[in-house]
This record gives sequence, structure tokens and C-alpha cells, in this order.
Amino acid sequence: MNTIKEYLIQLCNKLQSFCRAWNSFVQICAIFCMKFHNALVDGFVEKQIYESSLINNKFAITAVLIKT
Repeated sequence: MNTIKEYLIQLCNKLQSFCRAWNSFVQICAIFCMKFHNALVDGFVEKQIYESSLINNKFAITAVLIKT
């Protein structure tokens, strides 16, 4: 009976260690995904602002040409 109890304690300790390691891995993956997503969104927003400014400059140039 004592060996079964010791075996179960060792098994639980190994399982607990695995769960801690798995949770750490998942947290690292979540942080990476969040950073990657933010980089994509920031890049998309910056690209949209840049394209918008290009379009606005074209409209401004067109308006000046028509006005003169």
C-alpha cells in the first residue's frame, strides 16, 4: 500500500510539473500572438494613414489645378 501511495505522489508531482510547464508555454504563445497581432494592426493602420495622405495630396493637387 505504501508503494502505491508513493507512486501516485510521484505521478501527481510529474503531472503538476508538466501542467506548470504547459501553462508557461501557453502564456508565452499568447504574448507572442498578442504582440504579432498588434504589429499587424499597427502596420495596417499606418499603411492606411499613409495611403489616405497620398489620396488627400492628390485631391489637393487636383483642386489647385482646377482652381487656377
